[in-house]
Amino acid sequence: MAPELLNPHLAQLRWGLLGELALKIGDIAALNSAVVALRKQDSINVIAAMLEVKGAQQAGLDQNMVRERFREILTTIPGDIDMVTRYLFAEELYRQGLPTETAAFITDHVDLSRRSPMTVLYLQSLAGARRDDAFRKAISTAAPVVREDPDILWMAAIHAWNIGDLEAAYRSTEALLKHEPNNARARLLKIETLVRRDRSKELFEELDKRVEDLTWGQPQDRFRIASLLGHFGYIDRAAAFAYRLFLEHRDMSQAWMTLSTLVLEEGRGTNDGPRRWDVSLVQPNIAVDLRFDDGEERFLVVEPDARLRQLDEASLEPDHPLVRILAGQGKGERIIDSNGREATIIELRHKYVARLHYVMQRYQSRFPEICGFRQISMGNKGAGENDEFITELKARHEWIEQEHKQYLNGPWPLAVLAERLGNDTIDTALSLASGGIQLKVAIGNENERDAATRAVRDNDRKGCVLDLYSFWLAWQLQAFDAIGLICGPIYLPQSVMDNLRARREKINYSTKDGLRSARYEAGTIAIYEVPTDVVMGWRDDVDRAIKWAEANASICPQVAGDDLPPALREYLHIVRSDMFDSLILATQTGILLVTDDLPIRDLSRVVGGAGSAWLHRIFGMALEQKRINLDTFIRWSVHLIDAGHNFIGVSGLALARAFRLDAKTEAIPGSLFGTLSKIVGGRNAEPRSHVEACLECLRDLWSDGTTQVCCQKATGLLLEQLLRERHDDYRQILLAIFLGGRRLPGFAEYIVGWARGHFIVDPHGRKRHQTN
Repeated sequence: MAPELLNPHLAQLRWGLLGELALKIGDIAALNSAVVALRKQDSINVIAAMLEVKGAQQAGLDQNMVRERFREILTTIPGDIDMVTRYLFAEELYRQGLPTETAAFITDHVDLSRRSPMTVLYLQSLAGARRDDAFRKAISTAAPVVREDPDILWMAAIHAWNIGDLEAAYRSTEALLKHEPNNARARLLKIETLVRRDRSKELFEELDKRVEDLTWGQPQDRFRIASLLGHFGYIDRAAAFAYRLFLEHRDMSQAWMTLSTLVLEEGRGTNDGPRRWDVSLVQPNIAVDLRFDDGEERFLVVEPDARLRQLDEASLEPDHPLVRILAGQGKGERIIDSNGREATIIELRHKYVARLHYVMQRYQSRFPEICGFRQISMGNKGAGENDEFITELKARHEWIEQEHKQYLNGPWPLAVLAERLGNDTIDTALSLASGGIQLKVAIGNENERDAATRAVRDNDRKGCVLDLYSFWLAWQLQAFDAIGLICGPIYLPQSVMDNLRARREKINYSTKDGLRSARYEAGTIAIYEVPTDVVMGWRDDVDRAIKWAEANASICPQVAGDDLPPALREYLHIVRSDMFDSLILATQTGILLVTDDLPIRDLSRVVGGAGSAWLHRIFGMALEQKRINLDTFIRWSVHLIDAGHNFIGVSGLALARAFRLDAKTEAIPGSLFGTLSKIVGGRNAEPRSHVEACLECLRDLWSDGTTQVCCQKATGLLLEQLLRERHDDYRQILLAIFLGGRRLPGFAEYIVGWARGHFIVDPHGRKRHQTN
């Protein structure tokens, strides 16, 4: 086509196409010619500028710089640009990962009354930019021909799934399946939605259909279907499908792992009876290992399915001459093939089991960089037998310790550490506490407590959002009634429910034969085992928590409105993570955020959240308002201290009451008083408030004739705690205690005696504290 014979618009399209083709084949000269020709038509030509940036990108320009260049072009585009050029540039903006800019660029040029490429691109960009409210409004106001279009229905279903609006995802998927009953992607999304909602009856109705026979696009979807079939009890269908996938996709590690996981799961447990795939004779679907007398070894599978025989050269049809000779024979028996060669049947296995063994033997060498099966030499035959495994466990142990230190000394929220370790926040908090590392729950000063109190009061019982860890703590303490009385109704992001269900499934995996794990300890391997009945108790507890939440809490999708702070919206757009879901939900709804994660509360203040508090502050307010009694407050406080929480505020009255509760059931000082006393003193303690709390407790105990026999032990324990790590002001603190209680009978004498026993003189003649 001669460009001089075309009108300017068609000529521009022609040069634009030539430029795109030049990019495809890497013809820089042709690309430059197209750009020059376009600039001759218009010195500020949008297509020319776009081609130049894409050429630079192909030459290695950093992606962030590419996006900046596109943003610069955006500022130069005139408002009356033709619709084709507008669409082409908008499409490229979206392709370059700029959905926010895409939506803004075309928002006034979209006709929602008809389906067009511009309409589809607009809706895609709203969803990609996490302008969730705008996306939902656009869908709802679009004409039926747009709203009910299969591609739009799929887009709406995926968007609803991603934000956790499972009811909307289900509705859109159902509407799509009415148009396209055999749409494999829609069927899988419907199944996934039913799984996430625990709707087992409808789930089984869906899985009863031959979903594996649908026309699937992505192999990953087929692997997922095989796993779901196996997980929900359709073992034979799942294994057959996974076996075919393994033969079809031997270059994909996921195919290896899907089959082997299904076969392994069927073999787990303590049942000593016959297994599903036990074999004794050669018959269809059996793998045979032969050893000929001349030394040759042969592996074959008796495969009745002609399609599978085409995928596997080791498979033979049941009518094959060698198979007819082998038919009905057992392990160890001798045969003579049609050529007169004698052989012994070395092994008989079901073909699924044989492939499992193949995977376990070869996975590590075939996919050395992808997690899966590892072969590790274990034993006690001699020194160094397990050195490789110990070295690996040690490296893992040291990496986890380093991650813990970064959490402790940096600004990381607990959820960030959890994501890096591959755990949920519940297990991560348990890991920190077991290692003696305190969670960053609060700063521990009066200003912080006052701010939290004001936030709770200003919230006026409108409700509160709990994150996963705070919900779990409240569940363990059965504290929801108290939280509701102080804060109002409880709201949870959908991701909290997803994490609880994932936790239940993870625990459920170990209910057959218990939980076993290995870790590095003191230069060797430590093996930990948890019996099945304990694991089942864990699972049932999570299940009860899920049912309570479904019945009593408001489960909310993560709908990002247009007033969401830009930083959070950008995070949602870039990062696929739920670590800030509770913060975003509280910010969007304007209600109280309850989290025992100090960095998240700090971030909430930065982004303009409605206010935040942590559980122990709420428990303190419940005590003040007489919504709970002191005994409950003490027991909840002790639980939080044992869970590794820092800066748990406690009064002298609570310490004294804990002492008396212990006196009723155990030796003094007991677990309640001993645990509460752990939060007294320390390097960062504000001395005045801690001295006052201790004096309040000691006056109470020393004034009570019934406790004087045991209160000396309590006093010694409190003093030890109060003075620990106080190298500069311990004398002033001890003097304040002495003066504050000197009028109590026998108190002054005890303090003087305690001091003599706990202080020694250093080589320079100075007194220093000694802990015995």
